[in-house]
Amino acid sequence: MDAGNRKVQAVFRCLHCGHEAHADVNAAQNILARGLQPRMGLRQRQGLPG
Repeated sequence: MDAGNRKVQAVFRCLHCGHEAHADVNAAQNILARGLQPRMGLRQRQGLPG
């Protein structure tokens, strides 16, 4: 994360793409998206079948 993305605490603005959102809302959306991603089981992480 680039420190320039957060000029003030409440606003996140991506210097790369220009996306702008309230920092807390942006964080909540990122947490939700990560939580909705399918999780790999232990066997898959170890490269074992099924």
